[in-house]
Amino acid sequence: PTSMVVVLIGQFIKNIGGLPCAYVFMALFADGLDHLEWKSGIRCDGTAMSVYNIIAVAIVGVSTAVFNAFLSSNGYIAPSVIDGVTVAAEQNAGTLNMITFCFVGLEAITGIIVAILLIFVSVEKTIGRKQAIIRERQKAACEARGEEWVAPEVQSALDEEKFIAESEQIYAEELKVKCQKKGLNYEEELEKHKKIVADKKQKQDDKKAAAQAKEQAKANAVEQKLAAKLSAMSPEQHEKREQRQKARAQRDEARWQKELSKGEAYYRKIQAELAEKQAKSADKSRV
Repeated sequence: PTSMVVVLIGQFIKNIGGLPCAYVFMALFADGLDHLEWKSGIRCDGTAMSVYNIIAVAIVGVSTAVFNAFLSSNGYIAPSVIDGVTVAAEQNAGTLNMITFCFVGLEAITGIIVAILLIFVSVEKTIGRKQAIIRERQKAACEARGEEWVAPEVQSALDEEKFIAESEQIYAEELKVKCQKKGLNYEEELEKHKKIVADKKQKQDDKKAAAQAKEQAKANAVEQKLAAKLSAMSPEQHEKREQRQKARAQRDEARWQKELSKGEAYYRKIQAELAEKQAKSADKSRV
């Protein structure tokens, strides 16, 4: 705590180490939302994000209060102003140790606790099957309403194309007004704009194609490495590997069937309650 350089370097390393955790937690958060929709048929993104943000904001004040309580209990001396200059007081060993513990030791302890808790989080293991069920439910509901089913990713692409077309139309109308005011050639200015948009789209497409090629090359490298590893294995090793895979698949299937049975029962229960509430609401509206 007496060296600012060491503190900044340590904070940088710690924060860089925390970046992957942030992505992992948000991915698990999204999987959790899909799990809840599969289990109840209700999408609760708004509620979940509201609770998440409330916790994130409130915990800052709570943590600050706890930290200040720790400092006060160890004899922390606040800075004083002398002749208009803020002068920091020399803190005792207990206060310095408490600051170090809060910034290093406490986070190590909480990190270990979170790591242990994550052992019991297995939502991502069956999320693919749950998402497939959710899609089938959405498709069935859409067809029951007499509407044509469109996959979400297709609908998203269509919405994006529509948004771009509307934006270009608005820009063209604004450009026409601008050219009339400034005496510019509308057709030439519009062609310039179209060329810029086309070049930008081409760059995006090239970047996307390069990313896909990179991913494909990585996948091919993994496959080649696995093939080389398998070719080097003896028949006995192959047999043991197949037995392990079969046993793992059986365990996963048994776990999934158990979860599926409970999940479907809970889904039917929630849907029945929702239907009952809707029926009561309809009766009240008719009265």
